[in-house]
Amino acid sequence: MLNEKKLNRLNLENFHIENGAKLIPFSNYNMPINYKNGIISEHNNTRNSCGLFDVSHMLQLEINATNDNTKKLEKIIPLDLNNHKLWKSSYSFILNNEGGIIDDLIISKLLNNFGDPIYYLVLNASRRNKDLKVISEILNNKKEINEKKQCNLFAIQGPNSRKIISKIIPNINKLRFMEINNFKFDNTNILVSCSGYTGEDGFEISINKNISINLIKKILENKEVSLCGLGCRDILRLEAGLCLYGNELNENTKPNDVNLMWAISKNRLKNKDFIGAKYICNNSNNKVRVGLISNNNSIPRSNFEVFDNQNKLIGNITSGSFSPSLKKPIAMAIIEKNFSNINTEIFIKNRGNMEPATVSKIPFISHKYKK
Repeated sequence: MLNEKKLNRLNLENFHIENGAKLIPFSNYNMPINYKNGIISEHNNTRNSCGLFDVSHMLQLEINATNDNTKKLEKIIPLDLNNHKLWKSSYSFILNNEGGIIDDLIISKLLNNFGDPIYYLVLNASRRNKDLKVISEILNNKKEINEKKQCNLFAIQGPNSRKIISKIIPNINKLRFMEINNFKFDNTNILVSCSGYTGEDGFEISINKNISINLIKKILENKEVSLCGLGCRDILRLEAGLCLYGNELNENTKPNDVNLMWAISKNRLKNKDFIGAKYICNNSNNKVRVGLISNNNSIPRSNFEVFDNQNKLIGNITSGSFSPSLKKPIAMAIIEKNFSNINTEIFIKNRGNMEPATVSKIPFISHKYKK
């Protein structure tokens, strides 16, 4: 375990402790894994009402959206950034020379206070140093990158999140999935996107640290809202079939290994004008990401091996957990395409036992985004 003294600490760590948070090391941060009511309660409240997450460990960057920067970023991010619409967000990745995923990200295009276009990127905390290095090198100018260290990031998720936050931030209800805009709170600009990591309707809010506690307390005045930690967040994203860097994604994984080719712009695929394109566009890939539902009560875990009914190794589990929504163990795995048909029976090697499971569609739980 990391030395606690060396861990980065959330701006609101004391607030989380006062509200019953259990803290654990995660991505070099001291992060709440759950609160006093527990992971299952937090999960159920997010699915049925509203959950509030402090995700301020995420890396937030602003980059000037000049023509030169756009061309350079397009070398490593396979989106059509040149034609990216203002006030829209897109999911994609930073790629390496072999088409592997350095990190996945959300990138948005918006206007700064001077009316100039900028890119706003949200990336994984675990990849912070690597991301900054790669982006700095491609831009050849660190001054073009502004790390938003002055801002916290919160996610409010669930079927009642829109109703609840609309009473606090006027006009936020107009945002639809993967849209982003500036709003006012405490007479201060805040940046809000209609996005999240749960499969539910919801919002992510980038807000100055000086007023973030005011927003959190205001949201929590509504008793429908529960504070939520990393534990339930991981189950929620797994049920929603969303990838986690370090599990489904890494530098040896290509987008076509994990069913993420939709996150590459069609014209970029056609032109093959980004690094790693020749590896990604190679049709010889034989891997696919699938959902699995366990046929018994044993929970599949990351790196467990997956076999066919002839005892042939066909892949590995990338994420697994008990699903409170389905009331059974679920997993995602990367396996050979020949075994990816829905309802195919496979076997998971769990501590020497060969346990049956069935290939399932992903997401396990339908997305409820407001589009």
